[in-house]
Amino acid sequence: MVSAGCAAGLKHVTAACVAGGNPEKLLRIPDLTGFDKTEVVAPRSARSVYDHAIRNIGVKMITVESAEELERALNSRTAMIYLSAGGSGPLALENVARMAKPRDIPILVDAAAEVLTIPSVHLQRGATVVAYSGGKAICGPQCAGLLLGRKDILLSAWQASAPHHGPGPFYLRQPALADMVVEAIRYNAIELGHYRLWAFVVMPNHVHLLVTPVAPLPKITKSLKGITAKRANLMLALTGRSFWQEESYDHLVRHEGEFEKSRSYIEENPVRAGLVAEASKYRWSSAGWATGGSPADQGSAPPLLP
Repeated sequence: MVSAGCAAGLKHVTAACVAGGNPEKLLRIPDLTGFDKTEVVAPRSARSVYDHAIRNIGVKMITVESAEELERALNSRTAMIYLSAGGSGPLALENVARMAKPRDIPILVDAAAEVLTIPSVHLQRGATVVAYSGGKAICGPQCAGLLLGRKDILLSAWQASAPHHGPGPFYLRQPALADMVVEAIRYNAIELGHYRLWAFVVMPNHVHLLVTPVAPLPKITKSLKGITAKRANLMLALTGRSFWQEESYDHLVRHEGEFEKSRSYIEENPVRAGLVAEASKYRWSSAGWATGGSPADQGSAPPLLP
């Protein structure tokens, strides 16, 4: 998995170990009240300013200085063990792995400045996941990171990162809910005439639209969010919780190149997220629309703003 730097990778893996891929738990981070896994154990030699990325999830850091302290610290609340690469002595990776493996406790090794080997020497020595910086020994972009390791943990880490917009409930992966949102998007365009619709996608936990507004944007978002939230809460039997985030993000498209880029980004979202192999195969998007593809392919291009 590629992350936005090694520190981001540390955070994603911690979220994965704490939430276990449960989207409801991801939504609640960093409030870990009621979570089963809330602690991360680390030798004092591994503690540094960089473990703020781990603490950012809301976990309690347990610092140990010996193998005996480590063994006493491991319990049912331990989400993972955090080590820095190059450790030696009683708390070397191989020794820690012998204690962690029988308890099924993951080990995350921070190898930010290490040379990448294939296969990774840290995985061979017992690490569950190893995190590298893309811009140090690898000599790539400083803003990149690389995570290697156990597939289920990396899938959970990926779930907590782009393009999933981070933690949040995945209500819209339910076909009936996604169908309802698509119906509302089309109704607002065709029946209410609030906008001209060029592209859309309903992802498991967010929605993208490319439109030419006719009504004011606040009226559009209020209409879309209002009716879909009411219907979704009835379908899910939810009370006392907002279905949509209060804020919405909008971006002004000024020229044809930006229009095509935005359209492609929206319609390719399910492909990038690994939901389908081809955009046209995704049922809840303009690319897979039952009427025959993207609305932008069924008429003239929208008038561009100066």
